Amino acid sequence: MRICSWVLCLGMISSPQASLRNPFVIPLPRCEETLKQLDDWHLKGTVGSSSRRIALMAPPQHPPLRVSIDTEIMAGVSVVAIGIAHVSVSLAGICGGAHYHWHLYVK
Repeated sequence: MRICSWVLCLGMISSPQASLRNPFVIPLPRCEETLKQLDDWHLKGTVGSSSRRIALMAPPQHPPLRVSIDTEIMAGVSVVAIGIAHVSVSLAGICGGAHYHWHLYVK
């Protein structure tokens, strides 16, 4: 019994929720936190035909990823549309049906 309680305490101490946080910063809800992370992603381009298009998405400080429709780029964030110059993702599991969009602007 005693060993089990020590293991439980050790598990609680080592969990991410047990880390110290700044008491002066209001914790963001999961939806806002995810949207803030998506702000740092960049659309580098799209290739393919209208029936099978692939986008090149660059997450912050990581190499670009090739994504297609139904690819999950983050937990709860799935690609729902890829056009010639845009990508849309759904945050249905996080933000109750919200979508996020990236656009390429050609000069």
